[in-house]
Amino acid sequence: MEPGVEWNSLASKAVLAAALLKQYWVHLFFVFLAYRFIQRRYFHPLSGFPGPFLASITNWYSVWVYFTWDMQRWEKELHEKYGPVVRYTPHLLLISDHKYLPIVYHLAVDKREGFQDMKISGLGDAVITAIDHKDHARLKKRVAGAYSMTNIRRMEHIIDGHVISLLRHLNNRFAKPGKLCDFAKWIQYFAYDVVTDVAFGRAIGFMEAGKDLGGFVDYMRSSLPATAVLTRVRWLQLLVEATPGMGYFMPKKSDKLGAGAMYRFRDELIEERAKTRDDASQRPDLLSHFLKAKNEDGSPMSLKEIGDESFLIMLAGSDTTALVFRYLFRQLLIPSNRSILDQLLQEITELELPNNAVPSYDTLQQLTYFQAVLSEGLRLGALPLFIPRRVTAPGFEINGYHVPGGAAVAMNPWVVARDKTLWGEDAEVFKPARWLGISKEEKWHYQKYADFTWGYGSRGCLGKNIALMEIHKATFMLLRLFDMQLKEDGEDVPYPHVVKNLSLFMEEGMWFDIKAKEEIQNYASVL
Repeated sequence: MEPGVEWNSLASKAVLAAALLKQYWVHLFFVFLAYRFIQRRYFHPLSGFPGPFLASITNWYSVWVYFTWDMQRWEKELHEKYGPVVRYTPHLLLISDHKYLPIVYHLAVDKREGFQDMKISGLGDAVITAIDHKDHARLKKRVAGAYSMTNIRRMEHIIDGHVISLLRHLNNRFAKPGKLCDFAKWIQYFAYDVVTDVAFGRAIGFMEAGKDLGGFVDYMRSSLPATAVLTRVRWLQLLVEATPGMGYFMPKKSDKLGAGAMYRFRDELIEERAKTRDDASQRPDLLSHFLKAKNEDGSPMSLKEIGDESFLIMLAGSDTTALVFRYLFRQLLIPSNRSILDQLLQEITELELPNNAVPSYDTLQQLTYFQAVLSEGLRLGALPLFIPRRVTAPGFEINGYHVPGGAAVAMNPWVVARDKTLWGEDAEVFKPARWLGISKEEKWHYQKYADFTWGYGSRGCLGKNIALMEIHKATFMLLRLFDMQLKEDGEDVPYPHVVKNLSLFMEEGMWFDIKAKEEIQNYASVL
């Protein structure tokens, strides 16, 4: 056959193939889907695990659950129906049994890609985003000292200042007849001001402005659903990352609102402080530690690395702290828990304090019932999202099933906190008394699992000590100086109470009627 004839023959076949593909592409697409669904349902390594049918064949099931805005309760109900291990996506198992925390979250385990890959939000490498456990250990080593309780105690006066600021704003703005305070918003403003001051060396000023300055909270609320979809549907995330021009939609420092404006705020402070990197008199905040931190080769952290670490602790340490406050105060102020509040107030008012003083963290740790109330609030006010890991070989056994190495598994702190095999039939009841009258060994045992609020093992929340200090001090002072009444939706309130789980609980309309107690006069010089 002559070359020209052969070429024409190949071209004709290509045209014919293209025509057939065009005509039958819909059929081929459905054949491909059927193959994928059958393979995932019946021939996948996780095919034997119980769970919803749709969850076994498509990741979009988990997306649908997310958009119920109540995924933590949905996941809990799945465990009640299917048992302690549930196939939640074709490649992911959810576990509710507290005894598997040390197995799922052991020292050398890696994160599962996708679900917590925050780089799709324009964020860089930092401790919280590291997937490989060796990378995590390396990144953590250079910054861990900044988060030690020894160092946080050096910043205690900074947190005290923001507690006083919160008291002042609530007293001046809301402690008057006819005024109601949306506590959900104001405690978040407080948490953001504390964490930006501790991280960057200057508070962003939410409380002073009395609003979401720069639209950052609204940005977080609007961006979380998109991030949730991308991290649940991996191919869609990869497609978005590979699409030319996507960088245009990422936050930029030139933005007037949202994360971009926060980047600008952060970078201006970092650049200013970097000029005196070696100054021993620097303020005792996280930024001063990051500026002095060294990599394994002895080189200093770059300004970008410092920026990523500072920004991510703000993201991780503000909304999470606020949700604990909201849960705790709602439980204390509902009428059915009045006896708990009365017992707590008695202990709080009996503590002698000098004028203008915010009690030290060490002092508050000596209050027995106060500690029991906080422990119960931290247990039940846990994060409402699962935290995925890759199973290391050879895997493990659970409930008669073998979880193979390489599989993705996750446990939801909110669900584990309600595990009846650990906490009893009243696991969902706010009951501080469960922490009283028990031995040190029993308390350690319970605390080990209750601390899943902060993550587990080597990847536990670095900002835990900051959050604990905030929660101790602000809770004590709010209850010491104010009488607060929770207003329900049926009453005359500016807008209704709304709670949505967007990977974090986003809440508004938690209305408090606030009245100052007589003792507030002792703080007149600072309020």
